[in-house]
Amino acid sequence: MRGGTVSTEGAKEEHGPKQVAVSASRHLRYIDLDEAVAMLFVILYHSRRYPVDILEGDVFGYSVTCFLSTCVPIFFLVNGYLLFRKELDLRKHAKKTLRLCLATIAWGFIIPVIMNLLTGSNLGVREIFDIGWNYKSGWNNQLWFMGALVCIYLLYPLIKAAYDTNRKAFYCFTVVCMVLTFGNDLLNEVGSIILALFGQAQLLDINFFGNFNVLRGLYGFSFSYFCLGGLLWSKQEVLARMVQGKARLGFAGLIVASTVLMTLWGGFATAVKGDYWDPVWNGYGTIYTLCNTLAFFVLAMSYEGGGRCLERVVSLVSGNTLGIMFVHNIVITGLNLLIWGNEFFSAFVASFLGSVSFAVVVLAISTAITVGLKKIPVVRQIV
Repeated sequence: MRGGTVSTEGAKEEHGPKQVAVSASRHLRYIDLDEAVAMLFVILYHSRRYPVDILEGDVFGYSVTCFLSTCVPIFFLVNGYLLFRKELDLRKHAKKTLRLCLATIAWGFIIPVIMNLLTGSNLGVREIFDIGWNYKSGWNNQLWFMGALVCIYLLYPLIKAAYDTNRKAFYCFTVVCMVLTFGNDLLNEVGSIILALFGQAQLLDINFFGNFNVLRGLYGFSFSYFCLGGLLWSKQEVLARMVQGKARLGFAGLIVASTVLMTLWGGFATAVKGDYWDPVWNGYGTIYTLCNTLAFFVLAMSYEGGGRCLERVVSLVSGNTLGIMFVHNIVITGLNLLIWGNEFFSAFVASFLGSVSFAVVVLAISTAITVGLKKIPVVRQIV
């Protein structure tokens, strides 16, 4: 995990092997772009106020939210892409994993203490402890991601050994992970559609592999994206050439097609469920999000910077994603308390443009807070 980012390695470091076709500076740019965009997507998802009721005709808002489901998968993918590219230093990796655990535990309790003060909830010590350990939606529940990342890190030495010495075994593990996650989700979708066709409207949520699903109880899709990141790294020369040619249109088309299909599925699922089917939280393990994540990552490889100022901003956000992940819900809550009584701002934030603008402001403030925290001894170790 590099410094203050959610990713595991610094894009600014030397990129090792000479066979790498992409220059170090260019690699830095597209990895930074991936992380910055993913972080903005996370914040937009957590703070959005634009309408998403697809059954009421809010198709655009719902479709955008479908694409936001790439937010967390991009982070897992980038982690794999950067980690698998270099030799494993077991001692260093163990220290990073421990540091991530301690930072997550610390922020698990810091966040509810601050939120309790901000919202005037008057929670007792027992309640704060419960929220700190078990998480609360809108407060510190984003920390599930950290737990999933630690689970990956704990098994990474074994996965890396297979990647380096027995690539077929690594491929096998990756395929198994994908079948148990994306495959299982697809079976649920097909089963739900078949039931609807026979007049038995029901949204299935079954573990078709039962006790044989080794990823049950875990966020299994995280392992799939992580391993796919390693595969992308091994093919990065080919991908770099592809994205410079006509294949770029193909990847863009894939994003459009996947988003449209996910929107259709989300509309169906919402109608059957009788309640909002969240395409982000429920979409991480879908084929649609998988396609969108991979296509976006490949398209980002063509990013060469959008001017010196933009490049600095993207790099700054990318270099502080860990701290931003920890503090952004606090910032969202604080800003909501400031503006929600104002008619103009409330109406503006309820629009799509307003929601995006609000997310950008939250991202900027969260980045500034993280940069400030990094200047404080000891505290800098947990951001």
